[in-house]
Amino acid sequence: MDKQTVIEKVKAMAAAPNCYPKLKTVSATYLDAVGTADEKVAAQNLIAEIEADIMPIDGLVAFAHSERAVEIFGAEGAKKIRRSC
Repeated sequence: MDKQTVIEKVKAMAAAPNCYPKLKTVSATYLDAVGTADEKVAAQNLIAEIEADIMPIDGLVAFAHSERAVEIFGAEGAKKIRRSC
Protein backbone atom coordinates (compact mmCIF):
# COMPACT_ATOMS: atom_id res chain seq x y z
CA MET A 1 0.00 0.00 0.00
CA ASP A 2 1.44 3.38 -0.92
CA LYS A 3 1.73 6.23 1.59
CA GLN A 4 -1.13 8.25 0.10
CA THR A 5 -3.48 5.30 0.48
CA VAL A 6 -2.36 4.85 4.11
CA ILE A 7 -3.02 8.54 4.77
CA GLU A 8 -6.51 8.28 3.26
CA LYS A 9 -7.29 5.15 5.32
CA VAL A 10 -6.06 6.80 8.53
CA LYS A 11 -8.20 9.87 7.84
CA ALA A 12 -11.26 7.71 7.16
CA MET A 13 -10.69 5.65 10.31
CA ALA A 14 -10.30 8.76 12.47
CA ALA A 15 -13.44 10.31 10.94
CA ALA A 16 -15.60 7.26 11.69
CA PRO A 17 -18.28 8.14 14.26
CA ASN A 18 -17.38 5.12 16.39
CA CYS A 19 -13.62 5.77 16.40
CA TYR A 20 -12.22 5.66 19.93
CA PRO A 21 -11.05 9.16 21.03
CA LYS A 22 -7.48 8.08 21.77
CA LEU A 23 -7.23 6.48 18.33
CA LYS A 24 -8.40 9.78 16.80
CA THR A 25 -5.63 11.58 18.70
CA VAL A 26 -2.92 9.10 17.70
CA SER A 27 -4.15 9.24 14.10
CA ALA A 28 -3.88 13.04 14.08
CA THR A 29 -0.37 12.81 15.53
CA TYR A 30 0.61 10.41 12.76
CA LEU A 31 -0.89 12.61 10.05
CA ASP A 32 0.94 15.65 11.44
CA ALA A 33 4.20 13.68 11.46
CA VAL A 34 4.03 12.46 7.86
CA GLY A 35 7.13 13.64 6.04
CA THR A 36 8.99 14.56 9.22
CA ALA A 37 11.65 12.85 11.31
CA ASP A 38 8.87 11.80 13.73
CA GLU A 39 6.90 9.84 11.14
CA LYS A 40 8.36 6.40 11.94
CA VAL A 41 7.66 6.66 15.69
CA ALA A 42 4.19 8.11 15.03
CA ALA A 43 3.44 5.21 12.65
CA GLN A 44 4.59 2.68 15.25
CA ASN A 45 2.38 4.35 17.87
CA LEU A 46 -0.57 4.32 15.46
CA ILE A 47 -0.13 0.63 14.71
CA ALA A 48 0.09 -0.18 18.43
CA GLU A 49 -3.08 1.81 19.13
CA ILE A 50 -4.95 0.14 16.27
CA GLU A 51 -3.96 -3.28 17.60
CA ALA A 52 -5.14 -2.31 21.09
CA ASP A 53 -8.45 -0.76 19.99
CA ILE A 54 -9.74 -2.72 17.04
CA MET A 55 -11.07 -6.22 17.59
CA PRO A 56 -10.97 -8.59 14.63
CA ILE A 57 -14.34 -10.16 13.78
CA ASP A 58 -13.28 -13.56 15.13
CA GLY A 59 -12.54 -11.95 18.47
CA LEU A 60 -15.86 -10.10 18.43
CA VAL A 61 -17.78 -13.30 17.74
CA ALA A 62 -16.00 -15.09 20.59
CA PHE A 63 -16.58 -12.13 22.91
CA ALA A 64 -20.27 -11.89 21.97
CA HIS A 65 -20.75 -15.49 23.07
CA SER A 66 -18.88 -15.06 26.35
CA GLU A 67 -20.15 -14.57 29.88
CA ARG A 68 -18.15 -11.33 29.97
CA ALA A 69 -20.36 -9.88 27.21
CA VAL A 70 -23.42 -10.74 29.29
CA GLU A 71 -21.83 -9.10 32.35
CA ILE A 72 -21.06 -5.91 30.43
CA PHE A 73 -24.11 -5.58 28.16
CA GLY A 74 -26.70 -7.75 29.87
CA ALA A 75 -28.33 -10.79 28.30
CA GLU A 76 -30.30 -8.80 25.71
CA GLY A 77 -27.35 -6.61 24.79
CA ALA A 78 -25.09 -9.62 24.28
CA LYS A 79 -27.82 -11.24 22.19
CA LYS A 80 -27.96 -8.13 19.95
CA ILE A 81 -24.19 -8.24 19.49
CA ARG A 82 -24.37 -11.93 18.54
CA ARG A 83 -27.07 -11.19 15.95
CA SER A 84 -24.91 -8.46 14.40
CA CYS A 85 -21.97 -10.81 13.99
